Amino acid sequence: MAQPADAPLGSLYVFFSNGTLMQTSCVEVYRLSTWRPTGERSLTITEDTARIDAEVEPGERRMRLRLKLGGEWQPWKSLELLDKPFLCPDLRR
Repeated sequence: MAQPADAPLGSLYVFFSNGTLMQTSCVEVYRLSTWRPTGERSLTITEDTARIDAEVEPGERRMRLRLKLGGEWQPWKSLELLDKPFLCPDLRR
């Protein structure tokens, strides 16, 4: 899935079928977590020892994801399916 509008440049969320979630971007180091479905439109992500509940609105080429952090629901993130190679741009330092 591709970068949500409010995320760092080149944000990627990769949900592997084995329950691994990889999150990364052009400006951040990757993070590996686990995920599992908890309902038809919900899932749980485990980062280190933290459990994060999430709601999902699936679509054919897009999905929306909303996380519950610190007991509060965050705004929806729109994710798009990547269908072509992506290369992070050169960044000025």
